[in-house]
Amino acid sequence: MEVWLRVRPAVLLATLVVCALASSLSAPDAGFVAGVWPVGLGTGMLLVSPRRQAPALLAVIFLVALGSVAWLAQPLDVALGHAVGVVLEVSLAAWILARPRRGAPGGASLRTDRDLRQWLVACLASSLVGVVVMAVTAGITDVGRPVLTGVSVGIAHLAGQLAKLGHRHVLQVGGGVD
Repeated sequence: MEVWLRVRPAVLLATLVVCALASSLSAPDAGFVAGVWPVGLGTGMLLVSPRRQAPALLAVIFLVALGSVAWLAQPLDVALGHAVGVVLEVSLAAWILARPRRGAPGGASLRTDRDLRQWLVACLASSLVGVVVMAVTAGITDVGRPVLTGVSVGIAHLAGQLAKLGHRHVLQVGGGVD
């Protein structure tokens, strides 16, 4: 089991890269949104890894986000805006989910109403960051319609967070398994 705890972040990273590239491939030819970018995998990677690895993991997530959007032949400033947004999203979601709650250890499983509220707040708050960052990026770069681009990315990223983080009941912050 100890080997799996060391391998799990690498497996999530490989899955993140594959899904990010698949997301780019799924974007329409004239589209500015790359389908469902796997923000939940990035958040999951942060949650199952030791905290000291977070800066390196965030740098990798940034590069994967930058590369996958640049692969869509989007301008570099659009790719940079998306990558910054993704890093902010996964950082916020992981921070909310890893916070200890009064009377409960940090990273408790998705078992109580309180856990459900924490999970929903993490998913919604991080996706709202995506809405704002991508709307601002679209407005500054004049690529797409800001509100539509922001909302499209926010909804797609919310789906990504909900889908992956819904499996949180088997993950425990710090790398343990319930």
